[in-house]
Formats: sequence, structure tokens, C-alpha cells
Amino acid sequence: IFDGQQDEEGEPEPATGRTQLSEPLELVVDTAPPTIAFSVDMLDASDSGRYNDDNVTHITSPAFAGVAEHNAIVRVYVIDLTDPGNPGPLELVGQGRVGTDLTEDGFNQVGTWEVTVEPLDSHSNEPSPLFHYASYEVVVEVEDLAGNIWQFGNDPEADPLLQIWIDTTAPNTPYLDLLGLEGLTFPGGELSDTGRHDSDNVTFDNTPTVTITVDDTPLGNGNPFPNTIIYRIYDRPDPSQFGGAPNNGELLLIDSFVTEGGFSADGFFTNTLPLLADGVHNLKIEVEDLAGNLSADFLLTITVDTQIPPVSFGQPGVPDDGLAPDSDTGVSPPNPDTIVDRATSDTTPTFWGRGEADAIVRAYADVNGNGVLDIGIDVFLGQTTAIPLDGNQAEPDGYWEIESIVDLNDPDFFPVADGLRTIFLTAEDLAGNVNS
Repeated sequence: IFDGQQDEEGEPEPATGRTQLSEPLELVVDTAPPTIAFSVDMLDASDSGRYNDDNVTHITSPAFAGVAEHNAIVRVYVIDLTDPGNPGPLELVGQGRVGTDLTEDGFNQVGTWEVTVEPLDSHSNEPSPLFHYASYEVVVEVEDLAGNIWQFGNDPEADPLLQIWIDTTAPNTPYLDLLGLEGLTFPGGELSDTGRHDSDNVTFDNTPTVTITVDDTPLGNGNPFPNTIIYRIYDRPDPSQFGGAPNNGELLLIDSFVTEGGFSADGFFTNTLPLLADGVHNLKIEVEDLAGNLSADFLLTITVDTQIPPVSFGQPGVPDDGLAPDSDTGVSPPNPDTIVDRATSDTTPTFWGRGEADAIVRAYADVNGNGVLDIGIDVFLGQTTAIPLDGNQAEPDGYWEIESIVDLNDPDFFPVADGLRTIFLTAEDLAGNVNS
């Protein structure tokens, strides 16, 4: 009886009651949990914003990486912690496999892994409207080839293994303004929106102080972590300031990351801008939150004018000009030289002249005879605004006219009737520059 066994020559051999030995079956018995050399972190490329190690991001499908036992399966779970009093369930959001051990120092059974998770906004625990971000605890499960499973991070008694914040909402639109009268209540009493109006954004201050309001929370109640912010102020100068040549676009004036020493939880700031040339400046402010979201721009146009406004009696350079024709009395046909001679019998004469358009022109009479304008001592005769009223330093030849409200023979001011009267003019432009 033969059972198919053969000798070395290939001839049948008698049955012996047993077959040839099989190839050896090698078994690895592994009952240890896969806990060796484990680590996890969010990838730098997924950790958006100024810092790539703060675990605050606007990316809803972040990638995680780490090391674990080689060839193991890695599963990534999250628990929504946005509302600490109502945490969400443990949810699987991604999985992968640990790579083969390729270390240069020999076989140490450790490999690297990387997993990009599915969008986490679909795993939000419907946080309170007081939040506009979501926070998650990351839990990682490792299963080795033997089926041993170990979870890292799912321990309610311990701190989270890795907590991340996802914020996809842009900060609120900021507000930027020149410091007006409210600045007088600040320490030091600053006022940068100079001139007759403290909110027209025309100033002679060429290093003006601005107020900034910035917020990244729905209720506008400050910027606690993870809503801390930085802001940047840019100037987009008018090409005319460069001789009509195109400029390089925006110039960074203020970076709060530098001036404040990092991100800030505050919502109100003041900053003094660097030296600005005369002319129009189109300022822009933007806010960036910790996740890297940018706010809508807020634009503020200001005009810097440090030039003294021109003003004159009558036409500049014309001798004895400045009395209105009906006030310069004494004209008769035989005496043409008296038509313009500033000699008059009108004791409340009308003066006229040229000046920067929209400048306030004021007239005073010298009552103490010292030839110097002394505001508060010399008598005020009246004021007007040079026309056109919608002009500025671009129109230096505006027109003004003032009829004296004081009789220039009033004994309260002029003890001696008739005689020489010295009249002073001041001109104050929209920025508050004064020519006296």
C-alpha cells in the first residue's frame, strides 16, 4: 500500500503511517499594548495663523502626525469640548497606518504616521451662540498587528492629550479714527484732529494719534484666548506725494504684534503714527485673529496740512488796498489819488482781502498801541470765512469781507477820536494752522 510518498529516486515507498513534515509555522505571541514611543501633534501646515504650535487654526480638516508602534493601525477620534458643560461624544474622524520602522539606529519597532481628518465642522456639538469657534479634544487609538488596542487621551481624570481650536470666523470689522476731543481726557491730554472740527479728519499734526477698536467676539466683550488679536495699519499715499509717480502701494505704519509685544486680549488701543507728509493719506486697518482669519478692511482718509494759510488786506502786493470802495471815503473827480488811500470818515468800515478758501478770517484793532496783536486785549472787530467754502489750500486766493462791529472812534477803546488805527488779521485754516 502506497500513500504517495516517494524516495530520493522518485520511486514509491511503502506507507509508514505519517506524512512529510510541513514548513514550520512561526507564531508571535503579543499581549502587550502598543504604547511604545507614542506621540501626536497637529501638522505645522494645518496650524494656521501667526504661530504654528498653538493648536488654533481655521482649517476644518487638519492633519495630525506622530509616532507609534510600526505597522499599527491609527484611528483619530475627537470629543467636542466647545461647551465644557456639555461635551460631545467620542467620534471617529480619520484613520491610517503607522509606517515601517526605517530608523538608522536599528530596528526599534517605531514608525511615523500622518492622518488628515474629515471636516470637523460636521462633528460640532452645536455650541452656544456666544462662541464662534469649536474646540476638540483629540484622542488617538493604536491597534497593533496582534489586535492589541490602546487609546491615548481618553481619560476624563487627566488633561487632554491634545486640544485644538477651530475658528473660521473673521474678526469684526475694526474702527479707526483720529483722536478728537475725547483725547483731552486721556493722560497727557492729546488732540490730533485739530482745527475747528474734531471729527473732520483734517489736522496739522503730522504724527497724529489714532484710536483703534478691534474685537473678535460676538458680543464685543474683549478678546480672551482663543480670540486674541493683532492689527495692522497701512497708508496708501496719494501719488501726488511722490511727484505724480506711482508708489509701491501700501506702506505698513503700525504692526501691533510689535507695538503690543504679541497678541492682545484688549479691544481698544491708541497709537501714534510715524511722520506723515502733507497731503491726503488713505489709512487702512485690518485685524488678524489667532487662527489667521482676517477682518474686513476699515478705511479712513485723513488730510495732513501743516502750511500756514495765506491772508492779505485787498489784493496781495497792492499798496493801501483792503478798504471796501464804499468805506474808502474822500473820493472826488479832482482828487483821483484819494480813491485808494485808506483814509476814511467811515468809523465802522468794511475790510476785504484774499486768503485761503474756507479759512476763518478775524480782524482786530490795536488798542494799546504796541503794534503787536494781543488776543484778549486788542478789540475784536469781526470775522468771516473766505469763500469758496468748499475750498482748502488748493485755492489760496479766496475772498473775504468783514464789516467792523466796533466804532473805531469808540472812546472805550480809543480815547483820542480820529487818527491812525492799526488793524490786525488772523487766518485759521481747516486744520487749525493760524496766520497772524
